[in-house]
Amino acid sequence: MNKVILIKCNDYNLTLVTDSIKSSLENLGGLDKYVKPGESVLLKVNLLTIKKPEQAATTHPVFVEALVNIFLDHGCKVTIADSPGGPFVSSMVKRVYKATGMKDLASRYDITLNDNYNSSTIFTNDSKL
Repeated sequence: MNKVILIKCNDYNLTLVTDSIKSSLENLGGLDKYVKPGESVLLKVNLLTIKKPEQAATTHPVFVEALVNIFLDHGCKVTIADSPGGPFVSSMVKRVYKATGMKDLASRYDITLNDNYNSSTIFTNDSKL
């Protein structure tokens, strides 16, 4: 049976958010069950557009910071990525990273913001409906 963990967190206080995420992870069997130290982790956040965190249109940077701390403390390499709405080009994505607080996180922690804007088309005859 699949498990879903819901833990109430009343505000975006970094300590409260971090403790809530850690509690959720423990209820799911612990972080080590899913990620080993030294592994790379991609945090696919939702950065829909150039919106400030208080506009509640993107993943809040305190939530992302809590995850960054948890994974860095676990010995992981962390990358933040998303493909926001609009043109998926460097100038647009950099503006989104800045407005949403991700650029600030990257400047304070040893993490990477995805800057790969390549695309490719993949076709396979093995697809199933």
